[in-house]
Amino acid sequence: MNEENDKYLLKIYSKLWKNRIVEDSGGQENDVLREKIKAELLDENSHPRARKNRYEKFYLCIQRVHHSNLNDEEKSRMLSVYIEEMEKLAQTP
Repeated sequence: MNEENDKYLLKIYSKLWKNRIVEDSGGQENDVLREKIKAELLDENSHPRARKNRYEKFYLCIQRVHHSNLNDEEKSRMLSVYIEEMEKLAQTP
């Protein structure tokens, strides 16, 4: 991905999760975005006893994107990133 695309995707992510702080990474937007999505899929923001498995979280994230106010292109791009990250997680035990 290019830097401009990474900034755009991070901006879209910020629209989805308004209460999440997305810090300036000094040009590492792609890493920040993917780490945020990975943490979301692993439910790292929840108490350990309340955590859902990654497949439940993936479903909930996809639903959030689908039902958001993003335009179709933004939804498609975010869904692609979520799918890529989920595929990476599915390869690890």
